[in-house]
Amino acid sequence: MLDGANLATVIVAIVGLLGMWGSHKIAARASIKNSRTTAEVEAYVRAVDMDKDTIKGLKERLVEVLAENKELREERRVWRIERAQKDAKIEALVRQNLLQRDQLREKNSGQENL
Repeated sequence: MLDGANLATVIVAIVGLLGMWGSHKIAARASIKNSRTTAEVEAYVRAVDMDKDTIKGLKERLVEVLAENKELREERRVWRIERAQKDAKIEALVRQNLLQRDQLREKNSGQENL
């Protein structure tokens, strides 16, 4: 039979065993939670890096687009100047044509009177 000392030893052993079993379960849960947290942190870091790369690429593209825009605006300005010059030439030719028509009419009407 179990006397008081042996009974106390058995109870202490059972309590110790239950304590080990409980701490093992807690450690396993903590390990799983830690693994999940680590995976989430790694995923977050990858996402942030991807965002940074995307933003960097967009900034580079924006610089290119702004440079292209500046070039196109300059081309448009030059074309407008050239168009204005051509319009002025056309206007001068139209005036010259009208003047020559008037002169030709006067000449023809002068010949008819003879």
